[in-house]
Order: sequence, then C-alpha cells, then structure tokens
Amino acid sequence: MTVKNIQLINALPILQQASEHGAVYYENDPHLNPYGQKLLGEHVVDIVEQNQSNLFF
Repeated sequence: MTVKNIQLINALPILQQASEHGAVYYENDPHLNPYGQKLLGEHVVDIVEQNQSNLFF
C-alpha cells in the first residue's frame, strides 16, 4: 500500500502465517521475539529489493 508516495508494509499476514509454525511474539509481551524479528526483516528486505528502482535518498 502506498500513501503520499510512502510505501506502507503490512507484515500481519506474514506473521500470522508463520505463527502456525512457532511463536512470533514473546509469550507475555506484544513485541516480536527473535523469530518474528527475523521474519519481519526478511520481508522488508524482499520489499526493498523488489522496489530498488523506485527508491530515492
């Protein structure tokens, strides 16, 4: 999704699917555990790689 030329990343579907194979959040904490952080990082890298031609700094 893009809003005002800023691409938003919805990681919820990736995390929900992955949670079928193991916890992505800490048990008593709403933060991502190392497994969830790894998945989120890989997802962000995939998006950046797919959109390299649209990046500007």
